[in-house]
Amino acid sequence: MSIPSTINLLDIIDSVGEDAARSILASYLCPLNEDIESFVRGKAVGFAKQGIAQTHLVYLTVDEQSYLAGFFTLANKVLVIKESDVSKSVFKRARRFGLYDESARSVSIAMPLVAQFGKNYADGRDLLISGNDLLEVACNTVAAIQRDLSGKLMYLECENNPALVSFYEGNGFNRINPSSSAGELLQYMRRS
Repeated sequence: MSIPSTINLLDIIDSVGEDAARSILASYLCPLNEDIESFVRGKAVGFAKQGIAQTHLVYLTVDEQSYLAGFFTLANKVLVIKESDVSKSVFKRARRFGLYDESARSVSIAMPLVAQFGKNYADGRDLLISGNDLLEVACNTVAAIQRDLSGKLMYLECENNPALVSFYEGNGFNRINPSSSAGELLQYMRRS
């Protein structure tokens, strides 16, 4: 088995064309989350071309054959962190990177959002990479971008699902909106 390699979807479109890129994405399956599968197959190309969010395909090589093992999508978004929602140390760190609003006692920070993320379940390819390793590839990509651009923080949002909460917290993400209401996505932040 090889080290995972990533390819930006825009590079694929530039290299082989949009139809061939859509064909590659059509091989992606995620029975655990239809929304993720729908995004990859139907929206990733449009979002990439419009500059809304950039999808990165993660490949692994086995016996000289390269397989689409998973993907992640990154976007740059503004996150508002309320002082009352995080520890003093987290808020102090966040203030260094954002715009402080004294009246709202919050800080607004433009930072990378890991917007979509998932393994490819087609033909058992989900066994090629663990969720932890796929998330590490995404986080390393963010860190590399921030070395050139600046920044030290990233965030993601997820459903209030105990397995997802455990997964992200186990990978160093800290919850930043503890007062979320039912059905609202949980927000997690991590140093890159």
